[in-house]
Amino acid sequence: MSDTTTHQDSEISTPPECVGPVAIPQALTHALRRLAEAAAVDDLVPLSVCATELVLRMSLPGPPVRARVIRGPLESVTPLSTRLSDAAVSFRDALARSPGRCTSTVPVDVVFLVSQDGDRLYVETVPRSAGAPTAEGWARAFLRLLSSAGNEPDAPLAGHAFQAQREAAQGRERG
Repeated sequence: MSDTTTHQDSEISTPPECVGPVAIPQALTHALRRLAEAAAVDDLVPLSVCATELVLRMSLPGPPVRARVIRGPLESVTPLSTRLSDAAVSFRDALARSPGRCTSTVPVDVVFLVSQDGDRLYVETVPRSAGAPTAEGWARAFLRLLSSAGNEPDAPLAGHAFQAQREAAQGRERG
């Protein structure tokens, strides 16, 4: 799926775990597009904001978690997950405040690839440890966070992330 290097590629020989395509509801794709247009940002920014929030909320052993987000020709890497999130910022505000795109080639823990039309999600990861979320857990959490934030863009983003963290934990239990 991706030629992206994960943190684990050089450390362990576990093969990447991939899941997809996972359907993204068309109504959600349209809602995210409208929010991006209103904030005067491209279609990658809502995905990057949610990926950043998700990795900030994931507690994994070892180095900080990073994610690569890809949609068509657009690509971004989330900032290091060591910073604290502003618990009061809404999704709408986060879109407006979003920094420029980071296209770093640093290793990442998870790759979120969204089809050009925005209707399909693919996730690739190499679990660091037995407690790390599976690709399915990441996909479920990411889609849940996108849906929640897209449906309630004025609610604090951190409130949405709690739901996403719970979904990822369920993915760990099944994996």
